[in-house]
Amino acid sequence: MASLKENPTFSEYQKIVKDIYGVSNDRHFSTSDMLANIERFLMRGLKGIRKGDREKTKTNMMISLSWFMSFLNQLHVNAEDEV
Repeated sequence: MASLKENPTFSEYQKIVKDIYGVSNDRHFSTSDMLANIERFLMRGLKGIRKGDREKTKTNMMISLSWFMSFLNQLHVNAEDEV
């Protein structure tokens, strides 16, 4: 079973996302679908910032990051190599 330690590197986080969501994301989401989901959750996070809701902001930014890592996995890009 996939598990995530407390302070993962980009590569570790990207691998966990791939292990958990990789197959289903490849089957069910195109690149444009991935980008739409990244944007949707980023906008929700920004709304949380505007409304002063820290919990909503954290939750939506983490979801957006997961979609972004899935997007990078679909393109076979290693996030840590690019940072």
